[in-house]
Amino acid sequence: MGIMRKSLRFLALLIGLLIGAATAVSAQGDRVIVEREGQSFFVHRVEQGHTLYSISKLYQTTVEAIEAANPGVGAGLSIGQSLYIPVPADYNDATWTNPVRIEDGYMIHRVQKKETLYGICREYTVDINRVLEVNPAAEKGIQPGMELRIPKNDLHETPSITAEPPKPVLPTVPGEPATEAPSTQNQVGFEHTVAQGETLYGICRKYGVEQMALLKANGGLPDGLKAGQVILIPIDLNPNPGSVIPQQLLNIKPSIEGGYNVVVMLPLSLKTVGLSSDTLSAPATLKLREIAMGFYRGMLLAFDTLEQRGARLNVTLLDVNNSTDLAKLTDDEHVKNAHLIVGPMQRKALEHVAAFAARTRKHIVCPVPQSNSLLLKSGTLSKVMPSVDSQVRALAGHVFTKHKGENIILINSKEISDLRIVNLFKDSYLSRLRVTGDTTLTGITEIEGSTKFAGDLQTRLSKGRRNVIVVPAGDNSKSMIANLQTKLQLLRRDYDVVLYGLNDWLGYEFIDVELKERTHLTVPSATYTDYDNPTAAAVVEAFSKTYDADATEYALLGYDIALYYGMGLLYFGEDFPQSFDRIPQTGLTHVRFKLRKTGLDSGYENEHVFLLNHINYNLQPVEYGRFE
Repeated sequence: MGIMRKSLRFLALLIGLLIGAATAVSAQGDRVIVEREGQSFFVHRVEQGHTLYSISKLYQTTVEAIEAANPGVGAGLSIGQSLYIPVPADYNDATWTNPVRIEDGYMIHRVQKKETLYGICREYTVDINRVLEVNPAAEKGIQPGMELRIPKNDLHETPSITAEPPKPVLPTVPGEPATEAPSTQNQVGFEHTVAQGETLYGICRKYGVEQMALLKANGGLPDGLKAGQVILIPIDLNPNPGSVIPQQLLNIKPSIEGGYNVVVMLPLSLKTVGLSSDTLSAPATLKLREIAMGFYRGMLLAFDTLEQRGARLNVTLLDVNNSTDLAKLTDDEHVKNAHLIVGPMQRKALEHVAAFAARTRKHIVCPVPQSNSLLLKSGTLSKVMPSVDSQVRALAGHVFTKHKGENIILINSKEISDLRIVNLFKDSYLSRLRVTGDTTLTGITEIEGSTKFAGDLQTRLSKGRRNVIVVPAGDNSKSMIANLQTKLQLLRRDYDVVLYGLNDWLGYEFIDVELKERTHLTVPSATYTDYDNPTAAAVVEAFSKTYDADATEYALLGYDIALYYGMGLLYFGEDFPQSFDRIPQTGLTHVRFKLRKTGLDSGYENEHVFLLNHINYNLQPVEYGRFE
């Protein structure tokens, strides 16, 4: 029936063209070609879900070429509208490739020989997770001839064919209501005058907004950007029906006179009071000073970015370590008047300041790894680095989702320091298994080893299924990990094995590079920086030029913390912790935020975990990797 409907539509289009125009018409494959004024055009009939970008991909041309041949289409498309697409001079239907058609709003890609899912996603500049969501069969691998549904990439799309171009909401004089929002979304924002040479990408990066959001707020920018043009930089609040947009957001300015006060407490150890000369020159003190200085320099770069976006932040840096007079510290006027405190880094000082912050309802940020016990009764504290427990739970969730029906092998070292996380992995995995109620799914095969011996592995491996070996073991089990490595290296290649470890493994130099590649060794991590990403590359370059030094991981961490929490103050004021999940994360370089309350009277833990795997001799987030 679907083929018949398609044939009827095709025939109707041919008849309509023959009757309605004195042009030569031909058909090649499923494509109609007409001659107009000596030039060949494809004729495309617009259907629900079609956009200029998806149509341009279908005919292997550009949006600009379609707009040039069809004046006025930049303002929007209509269902049933016919578009004329210039036919390339070298067009050959027999060699026409992808996408093969548009269906239900998706581009349909027919897999070619030697293509990979990662490569296809890069071709369409769409996230691999979005492709897997609508093509669940692709999780087991792709084969030539297989058809994939490719969702639209909002960075390339113009407004929906059924919607009017959105009308921007401009901020008004403080105290007066904003202009009415478009029916499709509520937006506020501020004006930007385009300078000579500015690009859409550069403006979006400067203000930390998505390109599609900026396009929608400015009617799609059908004529592109021009010097002197005034555009709206949007903030999409997505408020609930009936909610009131805070007035300070309409102005993109702090609601308090003079701006928000940010206090940064770092162990610079620049003062000699209470510290001996030996302590000041000790390696540990010097290392802490180096970390703190890089961290603060990264923050300064982010503060500059926030200032460009309209933030008014009064930043005070305090030299704080465990020998600081903490009672005097929390009596400091800067601390008492702070709206946000970042640090201290050391446990003793952090506990004291966190208790003060809880009493005075000030938000405080723990920027470095600390035990989750710190969060107990510290309701205004947020911990940036996810705990080992969160990392293990993320690992269990990934293994359960990615490897359903495969041979899951858990190696238990029986080492006391490993036992808790081994049990945590099992409980987290099996709880997901129980929730599904699917009796066809297998559980876990557990192998008991020792700190030196990885157990009887060979008899538990399967040749018919993928073997997923999970080893929640750390520093006290290095001998066992080395023994496991030897066993895996001796395995015949007809065993399909993937390997999961802990974040500590990234520092184990004894693990062979070829083994990492062969097993796609995957580990959880609190941080990840893609230095090929333009945003991260720009921050690294700016740091180097400003300070004549390399941007360390702590410099990037400082940048991200200052940017994220600063954006929180800018968009949501002092109540930003109530909107953690709505703070924009565009522009972050090293961490991502998924802050969750750990208890009624307890603070927030960042539960975002990267899963990094080795593929093509690089370490990258697992969503960009392949296990086919």
